Amino acid sequence: MVFFCVSFLHNASLDHYFLSAASEWVPALQGLTERTSTLIRDLPTGERLTFRVKAINLAGPSEPCTMKEPVTIREIMQRPKIWLPRFLRQKLVKKVGETVNIVIPFQGKPRPVVTWLKDGQPIDPKQVGIRNSEADTILFIRSAERHHSGEYQVKIQIENCEDTAAILIQIVDKPSAPQKLKIVEIWGFNVALEWSPPQDDGNTEISGYTIQKADKKTMEWFTVYEHYRRLNCVVSDLIMGNEYFFRVFSENMCGLSEKPANSKDSAQIQKTGIRAPIQQCLLKYISNIFQTP
Repeated sequence: MVFFCVSFLHNASLDHYFLSAASEWVPALQGLTERTSTLIRDLPTGERLTFRVKAINLAGPSEPCTMKEPVTIREIMQRPKIWLPRFLRQKLVKKVGETVNIVIPFQGKPRPVVTWLKDGQPIDPKQVGIRNSEADTILFIRSAERHHSGEYQVKIQIENCEDTAAILIQIVDKPSAPQKLKIVEIWGFNVALEWSPPQDDGNTEISGYTIQKADKKTMEWFTVYEHYRRLNCVVSDLIMGNEYFFRVFSENMCGLSEKPANSKDSAQIQKTGIRAPIQQCLLKYISNIFQTP
């Protein structure tokens, strides 16, 4: 049996245990121990025992610290052991709305007591289902939500012998739209755009952006770039004399954001052509965009 005792200055004496059927304290170990835990062997199976501990220094022993409740000594035929599946040794990623069904086998005789925690706190049975058998424990979430993300700890215990395992679950969703999309500059047949990352990444990495344009005459949207990684771009080959609107979607492993960021203003492509100063501006802007971050 393993248990923790009081702190001490020099040495501690695990000096006695108490048989509930007896009338006196009986030594559990011979001599002193410097540890704050110990294993007591050869205890009588089936008995209910209470233990107490004293701290000892040069001035003598302290008052004893006694267990609140006696424990029943049971023979452990098989030590508790969790067999964590290989795929659970790394983070488990699920999308919002998907089912989470985790089966964790274990061993132990007599049957271990199974305890689940989420981020160190007891699991809410209204949010997460737990079902235990003699050979495994199952964690079940019918429809995953973002708040189900976290570290889940499972512990199996037979008296003071135990084994634990931790499982990381990440629930992801589509991101929100990018922010602050604006037209930075217009020259010739080109428009420079800039935007900011979305406020909500969907609990996973943003993998890119989709940029689209629409002619004001038809308002039919055409994709200019897909899976684009930067926060700025140049839309080229626009038609002289036409007016354009732009929008940008965020993207992660769940797909594109439900809504895009839309440009507040339109870009009017002038019919005057490209003059030399504008060419210089174009070259300078493109150089800034495509320089190594």
